[in-house]
Amino acid sequence: MCGGNEYDVLKTLFAADGKKTLLREGLSLFQEILRDSAAFRLGGESEKSVSCAKEGAKTLSRSLSSDQAVRLYDIVSDYIGRIDANCNISLTINSLAGQIYSVTGK
Repeated sequence: MCGGNEYDVLKTLFAADGKKTLLREGLSLFQEILRDSAAFRLGGESEKSVSCAKEGAKTLSRSLSSDQAVRLYDIVSDYIGRIDANCNISLTINSLAGQIYSVTGK
């Protein structure tokens, strides 16, 4: 995410293709990282991080604006809803990778 391109994001997401629970859990964890990234970018206290990847969130905060992190958080939330609604996982992954790329340009 920090230095990859759309193909790298797609490849990473496709590791969970056909594994709905794994994809949903991974996206939930990614949401927490995005939350922390936005907080770090806005000068939030690192002691109040909620994710399991505090250093990853700090790294991400250096490559995303707080607006981008919030937009990605909302997008991931939408895609978790799609997974919960039993949308096709492969199509969901493809679409999500495109949405991430549209926000990050990476």
